[in-house]
Amino acid sequence: MKILTMAVLAMAAAVSAQTVVATLDAPDTNISGLAYGNGCLWAVDGVTNYLHSVDPATGSVLGSWYVAPVSGETPTGCAFGNNTVYVGMTNARVYMYNLSGVFQGDFTVNC
Repeated sequence: MKILTMAVLAMAAAVSAQTVVATLDAPDTNISGLAYGNGCLWAVDGVTNYLHSVDPATGSVLGSWYVAPVSGETPTGCAFGNNTVYVGMTNARVYMYNLSGVFQGDFTVNC
């Protein structure tokens, strides 16, 4: 029982030591996905269909581009990897963009 109590106290101390270091305004009105990569936050809006790169230190928008969905699709999330921004759509399709906003292709996710 002592080990469990000490573990819980240690976890509580670790959680209470966390602080908010910055609060940023969203670059758009309906952010449906947020990712981090290449030193930027990447935010996709599920209504305007824009993907924004944001400076995480200042919140300033570094660039934006339109995610051109097929009729009826809506951006629902985003991820970053291998210098590619992945935008997930409502129909289980994922669009891939390079860091300049150039469309690189798409694929379907079956899960």
